[in-house]
Amino acid sequence: MGTTPSSPDKSELSQQLWDIATTLTPEAQNASLKKAEELGFDLGRGRIPLAETLINLDQARSVLLDLVEKNRLGQLPLKIQYFLLAQSQRVGQNLQALISGSDTVQALEDSVDDLTSSIWQYNLQNLSGEVLGFAEKMNQLKRQETLIREVHRQAESFSSVRAKAEKILARLEELDGAAGATSAALAEATSKSDSFLAEILKDREKGTTTLAEIEAGKDFALKGVEACTLATERASGIVKETEAVKEQGIAVINELSEQLQLASNQLGENKATAEQLFRKLGEDCEKATSSLQVDAAKTSELLNQSRNCEKVPEGS
Repeated sequence: MGTTPSSPDKSELSQQLWDIATTLTPEAQNASLKKAEELGFDLGRGRIPLAETLINLDQARSVLLDLVEKNRLGQLPLKIQYFLLAQSQRVGQNLQALISGSDTVQALEDSVDDLTSSIWQYNLQNLSGEVLGFAEKMNQLKRQETLIREVHRQAESFSSVRAKAEKILARLEELDGAAGATSAALAEATSKSDSFLAEILKDREKGTTTLAEIEAGKDFALKGVEACTLATERASGIVKETEAVKEQGIAVINELSEQLQLASNQLGENKATAEQLFRKLGEDCEKATSSLQVDAAKTSELLNQSRNCEKVPEGS
């Protein structure tokens, strides 16, 4: 009774007890008695003879099988069920050891006596339907009490959950209102965005037109620049020609001055020739002066044209 029983799952107790009880058959008992006699074991050295021990074992086996067959084992307290399983296991071990040739006569008597004592202690051999019915009712009441406590715990938990749910619902209502306002603002923003987009498209069309005009103006400006470049080149050529004419005029004037000086030296010798030379010199000077004035006017005009071309902006 004091040995600690094994601890299988409670749902397996009935099956395990049944499996052990079915090994304690009359055939196994007779085999153990025959083996003890063959080996010369002392069959009466315990408190009772081995034959009486086997009779007690057969009665205990019948009680155990009856408990399992009629589903009465599960109505007993779990501690008694575990005791019965542990004691039955020790009986089976000692019986098998005796059949195998080990001298377990005394150990078998002790283990059978423990099992029989438990059956008598809990009056398992006389369990009636009324007694078991009362035990079943008590077990049902215990299960119902457990269920009631669980429901009560869940109800308390539900109260806190309900409070949280109400807070969440209120928050959802606030969010719904905020979402409505946000939706209206979004619709207004979308409308404004559409207007801005339309304006942007118009500006884009205007920009495209303006760009085409700028491209056309650029082509025109490039042509003007080319014309100005050409005019500048021509003016440069004229300026060079004018410089050459000017140099030639200066050379002529220098030559005339030399001739005039020579004529002055010879004035005493040939006055008439001097006067003729002076007249010729005057005419040549007038011609040279007139030519220089004409060339200077042309040069000024070309330079003005060149400056006007340089003032034309390239990007127009």
